[in-house]
Amino acid sequence: MGIKNLFKRLAKIFPVDNQKNENLLPSNSTDKFYHEAGHVILIKLFEETITLRAVVLNSDVAKIDDSESEAGVRIRLVQPLNNLTIIDHDKAILAWLAGFCVDELVINNRVIGDSFYLKNVWGEKLKNRKYSGDIEMFELHFKHIDDITSLLRDEYISSCLQMVVSILNDEIVWNSICTLHDYFQESSTHTLSSQEIENVLARTGFLRWKAECKRSIIEQREKFLDN
Repeated sequence: MGIKNLFKRLAKIFPVDNQKNENLLPSNSTDKFYHEAGHVILIKLFEETITLRAVVLNSDVAKIDDSESEAGVRIRLVQPLNNLTIIDHDKAILAWLAGFCVDELVINNRVIGDSFYLKNVWGEKLKNRKYSGDIEMFELHFKHIDDITSLLRDEYISSCLQMVVSILNDEIVWNSICTLHDYFQESSTHTLSSQEIENVLARTGFLRWKAECKRSIIEQREKFLDN
């Protein structure tokens, strides 16, 4: 079953209140809480590879980790970098691209056209200094993928962006992102633990969605990486 068809089926199983979410998009295009929520969702999806230690929401504290950041996630790889498999590196890359993809979904009211996946479009957008930390982590993992595959870099990034956008733009997942966003806003001066995030997500449909969708997502990524 294709990922889009699977998402449609799950939307019927776990319906969301679209009316409730109608006004949850932020009024500005640089909402750090949505950005970090995107990272969190993908990290929690792939927590067998990359685990969430904390979400830093205070900008002064975040700048200690990355001078360009207003907020950030603190993570731990389950295995040393050199021990990760190619699919593990791929999962980590999807997680680091998730903040960028959420930003684009917010700016474009969740309507992403095909042109977004062209290198000259996403390449220009990723030059923004606020993504420097995410790109640094991307490069760390992509080097390992590049060493053992013949994938072209631009083709690979476009594939990653398509997958991440399809995950984040699913209604169940977006509802969970909105819930995280609101919780982050209320806790904007704090550093939140992984357990606090888990408690918030337990109130959404994300964990059930993850149980249903994760295997299909990984299979699609494995198929792409094997080509």
